[in-house]
Amino acid sequence: MYIYFYWLLFKKISSSNYLNIKNYLCSSLIIIIYYYKSVLISAKFIYRQYLELLSLILSASRIVLIASVLYLAIFFALVSGIINAILEGSLAPRGTFIIPSRSAQTLGETIVTTTILFMGMVGAYLLYRSGQALSTKNQEALLAAGFGVLLISLTLGLMLINIKV
Repeated sequence: MYIYFYWLLFKKISSSNYLNIKNYLCSSLIIIIYYYKSVLISAKFIYRQYLELLSLILSASRIVLIASVLYLAIFFALVSGIINAILEGSLAPRGTFIIPSRSAQTLGETIVTTTILFMGMVGAYLLYRSGQALSTKNQEALLAAGFGVLLISLTLGLMLINIKV
């Protein structure tokens, strides 16, 4: 970029008068300053956004949120039978996703059951949020969504039990 700039400058000096050179230098300098100013403003903006995101992630409420979600994931995995899947799931034939027996299960079943439990928790949370909604429209929408997600998770759970029995 700079070599091209100096080549153009040399070409202008050799072929025109002093006034044109001055105008060319001023306009080129303004373009370069504008370019670097926009790069610096962009860098400042990105750095500011990075700091805001970092402070949002590391704030006390976010740490509590991350810890609670991690706790629920571990709890739901244990409730879903991850210990049974680790101990008994390796005995299942290759390619089996669901073992039709209540005494053993695979890791895939555990993941599905954990997902079903999380869906039920989301449905219960939506029902809870419907009680805190300010407008009737939001309350009805959250109530319907909460019961819908709970119904879907209940149906999937019962279908899984039906396959297992």
